[in-house]
Amino acid sequence: MFICGNSYICTGCRVCEAMCSFRHFSVINPSLARIQIKRDNLGADKIFTCRQCNKPACVEECPEGALYQEEGYVKFDRELCAGCFVCVEACPYNGIWSHPNLDYPLKCDLCGGSPLCVETCPVDVLKLVNTEEEAEKIWNQPTPGQVLVKVYQKVDEGSK
Repeated sequence: MFICGNSYICTGCRVCEAMCSFRHFSVINPSLARIQIKRDNLGADKIFTCRQCNKPACVEECPEGALYQEEGYVKFDRELCAGCFVCVEACPYNGIWSHPNLDYPLKCDLCGGSPLCVETCPVDVLKLVNTEEEAEKIWNQPTPGQVLVKVYQKVDEGSK
């Protein structure tokens, strides 16, 4: 199970980041969130969070065993973490990151199974999914702009 969302529908409001940081640190500070929204060069808001991989590179690379897999989730034991951040470099999805004021990495823990970011997303972009196939359907949903283009194409075809 992991969180995903269609980045092209995301409004970039960052409520997910605010709620995540509040849940874990009791402050509203998006840089402390375990989900990150980053705007790309084209102005699209990209969603980054742990994908709870089947064969997680972060777990394989962690020299201390602070990251481990249990019941299909990648879990983190802060007490075992040496703060080397090898896991951050190992993740191919940018789903784990460092914060300059913390000596351990930040990664999604799914809020124990009921992710607050999913519950509070005001445009219902974030979803909790069980498989890559479910995620692909969400990632590949057409954007509102793509839908409009198709509508205009059909109208144009009908006028010929």
